Formats: sequence, C-alpha cells, structure tokens
Amino acid sequence: MTQHYNTTAAYISGGICGPIRWPHGAMAGRPLRKNLRGRWGILDRFTEPASFREALLRLLCEEGGEFQCPRFTGDTVIRVERRRLDAPGKYSVHVKELALDRLDCADLVDEKHHVGDFMAHHPHPRHSRRAGRLRAGTLMPPRPSKKPSQERD
Repeated sequence: MTQHYNTTAAYISGGICGPIRWPHGAMAGRPLRKNLRGRWGILDRFTEPASFREALLRLLCEEGGEFQCPRFTGDTVIRVERRRLDAPGKYSVHVKELALDRLDCADLVDEKHHVGDFMAHHPHPRHSRRAGRLRAGTLMPPRPSKKPSQERD
C-alpha cells in the first residue's frame, strides 16, 4: 500500500520593499509571510477564480501601504510543505521552494533588495523609537554609511 503526501502548509515567505514617502526616495522593507490557502489565504479571498498574479498584486496593495511602489524582495519564495505518515509518530516531510522571480510575475520582484538588507541595522524594529510613522512591524531604511571625517592640518 502506497501512502501519499498531504500538503500541510503553502505560503509566501520573503519581504516587501520600496521607496517610502518620507524621507523622499529612501528605500525600506519589511518581512512577509502569508498563507496561500485556507481561511486567511491570499488565493481564497476572491469570489470568482483569480490568477496567482492577481492574488500577488492584491497582497502588494494590502501589505505595501507605506511604500510608494511596493515590490517583493528578491528572496521571496513560495514554500510548499508536504507530509506523509510513515509510522505512528514518524513522518516524512518534503519541502519545495519556488522563487517568485522565476514565475510569471518577475516584474513584481525587486531583485536588488533582500529582507536582510533592511534588518541589518534594526534587528528589533517593533521596539525601536525610530519607527516614526511607519506601521508597527515595518523595518526602517538602512542607515547611510558613515564617511570618515577629514582631519585638519
């Protein structure tokens, strides 16, 4: 008897980035993880069948409110986890990740930026006083590099 794998999770994982309104043109980003299916899944919100691209565009509109032109970060993937029961208490798990830029929605991805670009300087943005007007959970733009001061002769 052959046992089949059952999908236990399917979600999008990565980040959203883009220029913020103030300071004008500064890049910012934040992590993102949303279910694809289920009660709160991005693909099950439509009354009529919708394409995967339409679901991603809607997600960008909903989650990218503080950005002028939100796009997914280059490391955003679709992750599908499947599990098979081998014996009582023992499971086999298969995980497949599909890069978003390899699907038919590569124009929605900013390949130059990754989630880690925005987390390097602010590891705990929810507790940062610098969060300003950005929504809780968002990440601040990276700090500009400090230029060495010129010494006086």
